[in-house]
Amino acid sequence: MHVLTFEITDQTYAVDIWETHDVIAMIAIKPVLAAPGFLEGVINLRGVVIPIIDLAKRMGYSRSYYTYGNRIIISKLESALVGFVVDRVVEILDLPSDSIRTSKIKVDGQEFSCDMAVLDGREIIQIVRWEFFLNRRELVQLSHLQSTLLAGPEASSESARI
Repeated sequence: MHVLTFEITDQTYAVDIWETHDVIAMIAIKPVLAAPGFLEGVINLRGVVIPIIDLAKRMGYSRSYYTYGNRIIISKLESALVGFVVDRVVEILDLPSDSIRTSKIKVDGQEFSCDMAVLDGREIIQIVRWEFFLNRRELVQLSHLQSTLLAGPEASSESARI
């Protein structure tokens, strides 16, 4: 399994490389009025408006500023591209299948696989799925926000009347 490893508050995590659309350097995040609380804002990446979520904040850590070391990992969740801010991207690893341990966890009534990789017999890396950080309602909100922003001002005024 090929994974992209990244850090949040000195903890290393990994995500399946096939769940990653792009990795970019930190750029200015524009706030969105009346956006859901889990949303940092949006970026414009090559003409595509992408909602941004700060994983450190999402995991309950505080962050007062971003640095040039921060990265945004762009992934596709259902029909929406979503960016996740991480402290830094470390590397791409090829994990041998015998290094991965799987267990099941329940979050908000949904069951997820929780994979851990044990490297060199001592280092443990949690392999995450992006869906783990958002519930169904939040995924729908992100998809709606992105489609509204992509459609332009006419769609925004139309959705405001709903």
